[in-house]
Amino acid sequence: MNLQPPCHAAPNAHVTSNGFARVDRGTAKRLLTEQRCPDRSNLYFPHLHLCVADQKEIVRFRKNLPGGGFVGLNSVSNLRQQPGVWMHKFQLAEDMVDRVTRRVGRPHAFDIISPKRTALVVIDMQNHFVKPGFPGEVPLARDIVPNINRLAAGLRAAGGHVVWIKNSTNDTRDSWSSFHETLMTPERMATRYASMTEGAEGHDLWHLMDARPDDAQIVKKRFSAFIQGSSALEAHLRARDIDTLLIAGTATNVCCESSARDAMMLNFKVVMVSDATATYTDREHAAALSAFYAVFGDVQTVDEALASLERGRDRVAA
Repeated sequence: MNLQPPCHAAPNAHVTSNGFARVDRGTAKRLLTEQRCPDRSNLYFPHLHLCVADQKEIVRFRKNLPGGGFVGLNSVSNLRQQPGVWMHKFQLAEDMVDRVTRRVGRPHAFDIISPKRTALVVIDMQNHFVKPGFPGEVPLARDIVPNINRLAAGLRAAGGHVVWIKNSTNDTRDSWSSFHETLMTPERMATRYASMTEGAEGHDLWHLMDARPDDAQIVKKRFSAFIQGSSALEAHLRARDIDTLLIAGTATNVCCESSARDAMMLNFKVVMVSDATATYTDREHAAALSAFYAVFGDVQTVDEALASLERGRDRVAA
């Protein structure tokens, strides 16, 4: 096994019998100050930051890792071969699937999706929510990055459209004062305003998101991208004759769910992608997806959504 990746974390790493690497806390802390490895190929390593930032997280993720211990940057390829190590643990309840099947006639209402009339709407994968230490950090959002990028690539290849939604606090002090002034402390309010002002680092997309020139980037100013005055998303989609949406991003139970519900009310067919969305806890993630699936639309994994797109493309070809 080659233990020398293009990053100088390797000399201080020890590889366990199961192929995962341990790094000492000194190495981990040093890596925290280095925003990226010299070679971008080994950039993606979500939970190293958590392991050194919070003792509770250290315990939590030691328990979740095969063999325990910290994971070093040179184990990225191994981690990617272990699906579900970090992701939300989620599965639709059997009784709910039965109920939906009785109503719809099959478990997934949108199991045949026309790619050319479909948009992947990626919500709030910005530094404010994804980058370690930022005020709105959702740690598990870093883990869905590869799945979002894979789904985006698949949809583009099939002829669909990708939209990156970026939350902004510009011009919201008066129009959304009920949220900022009554549902958070003054300190938190000031931090949120500053972090997501357009042009601030927090407003930028997380650097590992594979946004392409032909994708759209649209600003929203409420949790939902579809509520009146929030964004130009609906008009953008209508102009492209889009009728089906795949919802990805963070947080599952806040901006993703509120956008998905409102989109359904506007007559879009909506699929929330369970392993391309993330929030703070498995409980919140499951509650949001289950409620949406029960009434508002469909919930599929990335693999299921790609298969639905393939069936849609095959139907057109036939």
